Amino acid sequence: MDNGEKLLVSKPIYEFEPLLKDYGFIRCHQSHLVNKQHIRSWVREDGGYLLLDNGDAIPVSRGKKDAVLQALGF
Repeated sequence: MDNGEKLLVSKPIYEFEPLLKDYGFIRCHQSHLVNKQHIRSWVREDGGYLLLDNGDAIPVSRGKKDAVLQALGF
């Protein structure tokens, strides 16, 4: 969460993906859904990752890389 709060859920992440897609979230990794509004930059090093406003580095899987770059307009 953008306020630093962590949220623990008991459902798999794939169930949240279609619910959050209309709100600007993209699936960039098996374990990560990210809000596009909080992405500061795309970093190509180390296989590629997203740098968020809060300084977190979120990995982008090889299989999701093209979809992530397209969603970000690259």
